[in-house]
Formats: sequence, C-alpha cells, structure tokens
Amino acid sequence: MLRGVRMVSARTGPLREMNGDITSRQSIVAGFPSLGKFESIIDEAENQNIHDVRENSTTDCIWTLYDAWVVKRSW
Repeated sequence: MLRGVRMVSARTGPLREMNGDITSRQSIVAGFPSLGKFESIIDEAENQNIHDVRENSTTDCIWTLYDAWVVKRSW
C-alpha cells in the first residue's frame, strides 16, 4: 500500500519553542510520488475502516498536502 512513499523528515520534541501555545511533540513529513498515490492511500484507509484508528491515535493531527518545492542552491 505504501510503495513509492518516502519519509522526508521526522522529529520528536522541540528543542526550543519559538512562538505559539500548541506544541507538536512529533511530526513526520512524507513524500508521495503523485497526487494519485496519496489519494489511493487515503481511499484504501477509508475502505479498510482504519481512518478513525489513525485519527484517534494522536492529538493535533494535521494532514496537509503540498507541491514539491525545489530549492536551487547558489551558495
């Protein structure tokens, strides 16, 4: 089900809080090869009735989909 998905970044616990009143203790950024692959994974979770398990296993869960940002280094 997750073939082609890669972990881009993962972290736990902030070293220092900069601003705000909500602290995220863990986060994961995943890279999907296409919008279609992302949607198929979400659809499969719905079909298997695991959406609630995923959403209720954590607090402050934020799902956001972004387009890739290619940074061209000039330094």
